[in-house]
Amino acid sequence: MRKVAQGLYLFLVAYGLIYTLFIGVPTTFLAQVFAQEADGLAFMVFNFLGLIPAAFLMYFLRYYQLKWFHFMILLFSFVFGGFSLGLIFFFFPEERAVEKPNRLAAGIGLAISVFTLSLGFTGSFAEFGRLFIEDSFVHIMTIDFIVLFGIALTLPKFKRSIWQATFMIGMFYQLMDPPALK
Repeated sequence: MRKVAQGLYLFLVAYGLIYTLFIGVPTTFLAQVFAQEADGLAFMVFNFLGLIPAAFLMYFLRYYQLKWFHFMILLFSFVFGGFSLGLIFFFFPEERAVEKPNRLAAGIGLAISVFTLSLGFTGSFAEFGRLFIEDSFVHIMTIDFIVLFGIALTLPKFKRSIWQATFMIGMFYQLMDPPALK
């Protein structure tokens, strides 16, 4: 599974470089975010790109022995998303004894994820599609989100279930050790 994550990371980097260098269009999305005028669906994706690195950090803290550079990769992912996070699959940490899940953190993460998901309902698919085509930041951000979700599904200890796949909040939910729904 690590090879799949590495491949997804290399795709993200290549796509990001090619798109930025040859296709990139001006961006106004961050200005819209700060002015509180951003489309709800795009804003949801933007916020998930902050939640996903938090979930990866919690995952790696629970299952792996991290060195200083692993922490740097995970912390930089809060700013650079998958462009930083994917590096951890090239410098994968050693496993360690599994700690008891932090149910409070998982519950908070689940609540924040559901709230963030609800922000998407205030948006419009048409507006998001327009932004995806006309705004470089939204375009790359969306590809980054898709790749990060794909990478999350390759994690060795990730408990896959219908609930997680359906609601795309499995990174926090998996910390709760739910029984797999079949």
